[in-house]
Amino acid sequence: MSYITDTSGFPHTGGGGQVVWDLGTVAPGEWIGFSVFAEVTASEGEWITNTVEIVTSDPYEQGEEWEKRAEWSGEVVANDTHLNVGKDAWTGDPAAGAPLVFSVNVCNNGGTGSTQVTLTDTLHPSMTLQTWWSDMPGWSEVASSAQQLVVTKPAIQGWHCEGVYIRATVDAAAWPGMELSNHAVITAANDLSTDDDEAWWWGNVGDPHTNLYVNKHWGHGQLVPGGDLHYWINDNNNGNLPVGAFRITDTLPVSTTFQAAWRHDQYGQHPVPPIYTGTDYVAWEFSGLDNGYGDSIELVLSVDRDAAPGAVLVNTAEITCLPDEDTCDDNVSRWTETLFDYGPNLRIRKDGWWDDWGDATRRASYHLRVENVGNETVDWVTITDVYPTGMYLDGGVGGGFGQWWDWRDHGDHLTITLESLEPNWSVDFDFGVITDTEPLPFGLIFTNTADVTLHPEDANPDDKVDIAVLTTGPDLWVEKELLGGELLPGELVTFSLRFGNEHEGHEWWWNTQGSVRLTDTLPGGFTFITATRRSWDWAPYAPVYDDGIHIAWDTGDMPAGGEDELHVTARIPETATGLDSFTNHAEAASTEPISDTEPYYDNNHATLDLPIDLPYFEVGKAYESTEIAGMPITYTLTVTNIGNSVGTGVILSDTIPSELENVGGSGTLQFPWMWWHFDVITPDGGTALGSFDATLPCTVGLSIVNDDYGVRWSDQGVTGAGDPVSLTVRVPNIQVALTHTLGVIVVSDTVRFTGTASTDGTGLSYTWDMGGGRGPTSGGVTITHVYTRDGDYTVVLTATDSCGYSRAATATVTVSPPNLAADFDYSPKPANVVEGNTVIFTDTSTTNVPSIVAWQWDFGDGSALAFTQNATHTYETAGVYTVTLVVTDTLGYSAAEVKTAIVTVTESCIELTGVTFEYAPSNPIIGTAVVFTADIEPLGATPLITYVWDFGDGVTHTVYTTSTTHTYAASGTLDVLVTAYNPCTPAGVSATQSIDIAARRVFLPLVLRNG
Repeated sequence: MSYITDTSGFPHTGGGGQVVWDLGTVAPGEWIGFSVFAEVTASEGEWITNTVEIVTSDPYEQGEEWEKRAEWSGEVVANDTHLNVGKDAWTGDPAAGAPLVFSVNVCNNGGTGSTQVTLTDTLHPSMTLQTWWSDMPGWSEVASSAQQLVVTKPAIQGWHCEGVYIRATVDAAAWPGMELSNHAVITAANDLSTDDDEAWWWGNVGDPHTNLYVNKHWGHGQLVPGGDLHYWINDNNNGNLPVGAFRITDTLPVSTTFQAAWRHDQYGQHPVPPIYTGTDYVAWEFSGLDNGYGDSIELVLSVDRDAAPGAVLVNTAEITCLPDEDTCDDNVSRWTETLFDYGPNLRIRKDGWWDDWGDATRRASYHLRVENVGNETVDWVTITDVYPTGMYLDGGVGGGFGQWWDWRDHGDHLTITLESLEPNWSVDFDFGVITDTEPLPFGLIFTNTADVTLHPEDANPDDKVDIAVLTTGPDLWVEKELLGGELLPGELVTFSLRFGNEHEGHEWWWNTQGSVRLTDTLPGGFTFITATRRSWDWAPYAPVYDDGIHIAWDTGDMPAGGEDELHVTARIPETATGLDSFTNHAEAASTEPISDTEPYYDNNHATLDLPIDLPYFEVGKAYESTEIAGMPITYTLTVTNIGNSVGTGVILSDTIPSELENVGGSGTLQFPWMWWHFDVITPDGGTALGSFDATLPCTVGLSIVNDDYGVRWSDQGVTGAGDPVSLTVRVPNIQVALTHTLGVIVVSDTVRFTGTASTDGTGLSYTWDMGGGRGPTSGGVTITHVYTRDGDYTVVLTATDSCGYSRAATATVTVSPPNLAADFDYSPKPANVVEGNTVIFTDTSTTNVPSIVAWQWDFGDGSALAFTQNATHTYETAGVYTVTLVVTDTLGYSAAEVKTAIVTVTESCIELTGVTFEYAPSNPIIGTAVVFTADIEPLGATPLITYVWDFGDGVTHTVYTTSTTHTYAASGTLDVLVTAYNPCTPAGVSATQSIDIAARRVFLPLVLRNG
């Protein structure tokens, strides 16, 4: 090998096979690194060795000798240098007078280093070179002018890409739409593939615009209580003008605290202190940012030790949305993680891309990242990566790890073994796989799967596998969006049809072979008006096919990463209503579908729903009523917005049927109309209610029709009517029943009548006819009545509603006369008196009801009648008299008692002076009747003579004759007493005798027996 040059910047001596650099003083902790370029002069198959060693004049140096020497050896192989160049612009639509940066990507897709590479970049005449730089040392400028830059590098190592960046300015006189170009070409003496050593960029001057965006993603950390979290905040200006001051605000996840912020470059990390640090957020302010440029800040947070596992950690970054930005949708970015419990927690992430081999592309590169986001070390970690079917490992596995590690290729997969992975550690590996199929057919899908060791105690077993998918051929996509116009009947609307090729822009080998045919299927009734195309500076772009529904354009081939846009204008049918939701369908397809076989077709279609921006009112009406004459009725009107949009300023009215009475309600009454106003009725079923009350007429059979109601007005101009609602007035169903006091009813009794009545109509009033021709009287459902005459009475209860409809119930009441019985007693008894004596008469009449209030005595002797309840009367004339009593009750009922010849009056009265008596037989015995005969003195004493006998054995007897009989039941001597009375001998006269009552004798025969 022979020395060419290096990037150290230090002076050196020697050359050819040995070079010595004087590094001067190296500060403690300082690292110095640089590249050395050498030419391989050995022949193929020879082994060459490169040795580097370091010495110092410091006598106190304590390092080991083996640490001061490093060696590399390798076999010289045949040249395998395959250079290519790619070009892109940081600003795709540069503005006049504004800067832009071009990136030139120089790659060596071969396994050997190149010879000196020369890059020539030529700008459009309307652009002026400002400056340039590279992302790798070793590039140097050879020549430059206003429109051209020539730089070289001694070599590009195998399987490596480097970037050269050129900053230019667009002329201020350039106009929007003006075409611009930039051309890059590379040369190297040992490049084996020169057909891809040239790249063009084409673009157009754009209208000035600004747009800042921010992106946040995870760096590394420990997702446990007390752990540290590292995030990256990336911001960029993807407008075409530089912007002034702006702010980035980061809202911290719950249970976290800000620790630090860093910006990293090739010289290390540098603190980026925020202008504000709070408990919930931090903020930075920046003076400006050129278009195409960006920045990255590492944010370090700590998790509270008392934070709960399972907590969702949402970290949100927001960048100022400047006035007139393209959109503010990309000014906020969030990253979400979950906090886990203590323990090990490995996870794996994978990414992949195609290597740029042009049409011969058949190699893919993959990147693996494995990290331990737990708080415990995992020893002997195994990573397994399964290659896509049909591919195998090409080369080795690249990566850096501070511990022992090793990898093995197993044909269809590889394994990587790590000695350990400590908490907060992450490790990255890169490798490539290749297939022998060349060229690769379009439409293939290559799936690469990687997994990492699942520790038995891993806190989250779900993130141990990741997949990267690569495809071949173009992958067309289409998106549809409504740009402008009102979704109203008869209006023009404009759609955006964005379409493109999903592959990355540098993968030009996946360009389409055919033209992209874009087909837009209009909804029924829509009319196509015009279309314009973005890449034609929005000039009209005519379709190649138009049948009124299907509109198709051939848009030409579509490069990888390319996109374009059509604006399609169509007219909505005049007949559209708020019920209509039209679907517009778009499709992107190649005119050569076989050659342009795609891996996916689900993104070749896009649909856009176009709900007409109107409400649609359904008006319904219901009533609540018994439909009975005179009864209330409530009508409820319901307006339902089943349309797509809100209805505002809605006016509902109803024409009240003229037959209804007593109308009132929740709206405004201006007879015969009732009006309701609703500010808002929401779409998709929102409702508003209006109601009114009225009274039905009393005319049975009358039809009430309500057919003139509906939404009369809305701010959107939408109205709606309801179907007729009708009813027929019905007769009320009045039910009446009648009961009364049970049992025998006697005049003057209070009789209770109880009526029961019901109706489905209006309220009832009641009249009673108690019978007997008295006529009806008003009353309630209960009434009492006292009948004063006996007889049969028909009682009628009539219930009548307010409309005059009635129903009657009857009952027959039998009223009995009172049980009135006249009677009296008198004294003396018998009433045998002499002239001038008085007889006492006592009323003993009876009645049940009512009370006796009048008495009339007729003493039979022609004297004046007596009218007292009880009476005394003195008879002055001898004779026999009949006495009559007539009694009368309060109702006039009378009864008479006639006692015939009860009073005997003699002319004078001869007092008794004595009495004697005899009895026979003279020797009475028990069981035999004894006849007692009295004699009075004088014999001519005034009758009636009363004899009161006391037979001495406890038996007494009163008679009005002189003789009486008595039979004794027991023997013995008894005192017999007789007392005689007449009207003028009230004290009586008495006589007493003792008599012997003998026992009965029984005579038995005597029988003599001889010997």
